[in-house]
Amino acid sequence: MYPRPKYVEYIKDYKLLVTFDNMEKRIFDAEKLINDKWFSSLKNIGLFKSAKIVHKTLEWPNGTDICPDDLYELSKHYEI
Repeated sequence: MYPRPKYVEYIKDYKLLVTFDNMEKRIFDAEKLINDKWFSSLKNIGLFKSAKIVHKTLEWPNGTDICPDDLYELSKHYEI
C-alpha cells in the first residue's frame, strides 16, 4: 500500500503539489488525465484548483476523485 495524501496545493496549469502521510511531496500533473472522459470536467481550471483531500483521497467538489494509489503512481517526486 502506498502512502496516503494528506495535503494538496495548487501550483499552476494542471499541476498539484501533494504531501503524503509519510511527509513525501510529489507533483501530480493531470494534463493528460483530463482528456479521459471521467476527468474531463477538470478542464475547468477553476474546478481543478478546488481539489481537496477528503478521507485520504484527492477529490473535487463535483465528486470527481482519484484513487490514492493511482495518485501516488502518477505523481513525480518533488525536489526543492
